[in-house]
Amino acid sequence: MMLQTSPWCWETPTQRRLERSRFLTRWPNMRALLLTFLLLAPRAFGAYTLVAHGQVFSTTDITLNTTGASLIVITISNWSGSGDWTLGDYVDGNGAHNNAGCYTQAAVKLNPGHTASRIFYCLNPTWVGAAHVFYNGYGVPLFIAAYAGAPSTSVLDVVGTGNANVGPDTIQPGPITPQCSKELVVMGWSTESGSSGALNGATIVESHGMDGGNDIKGGGLGHLIQTTATIANPTLTVSAGAGNATTIVSFKAADSVCAGGGGRVQRRIIVGE
Repeated sequence: MMLQTSPWCWETPTQRRLERSRFLTRWPNMRALLLTFLLLAPRAFGAYTLVAHGQVFSTTDITLNTTGASLIVITISNWSGSGDWTLGDYVDGNGAHNNAGCYTQAAVKLNPGHTASRIFYCLNPTWVGAAHVFYNGYGVPLFIAAYAGAPSTSVLDVVGTGNANVGPDTIQPGPITPQCSKELVVMGWSTESGSSGALNGATIVESHGMDGGNDIKGGGLGHLIQTTATIANPTLTVSAGAGNATTIVSFKAADSVCAGGGGRVQRRIIVGE
């Protein structure tokens, strides 16, 4: 029996060069157009994706799988006059594998005599993994979200003023407008409402109502992953009569394009023979 093989298998180097020359003659700009398209097209991997999320509420810690995360955001809810809280983490059961020096407070809003909302973040944490433990030694709630898609530097963009009230069943943190495309907008809140709340204009990632019996303030973390830079001012609905505090910030993405020419660099490369 004779096996049939493709004629391409028997091509000589000279024949291959001739075929390539004929193709480039018919489509002289194809190579340059293809490379330009690949370099200038938006890169999907630049957008933010939620890797893991959870909360520490009435417990001492929580274990999450943060593999692949480049940005960790944590909102803290506590009494406005209390400084008794600890934000900590470690990976793989090793206390030395922690990101203690990485967390930076991005925003805080106090509601005197009632609540306080804070947003912390850690850019490019040294330690992430399948057994990532987050803890707070004083029983203050932590609401945690880990994301992929952050830049290597200069992640924080806009910090809102936040807002506080007592009584109404709705509250907004105040509007912010990110300067770049594809930004992550994060809203944090602290509340004396027994309801975990509902959020309009963003998505709740984690939330919990107040535990009055143990005097643990309620709170949460909501986010909005934008495509184009637009104004953001989510509305939180809780039980009437409660004291509330809200915070809001935005984070640039690895592939953000910023007003004024910042962001991703576009290059045109022409390749000849």
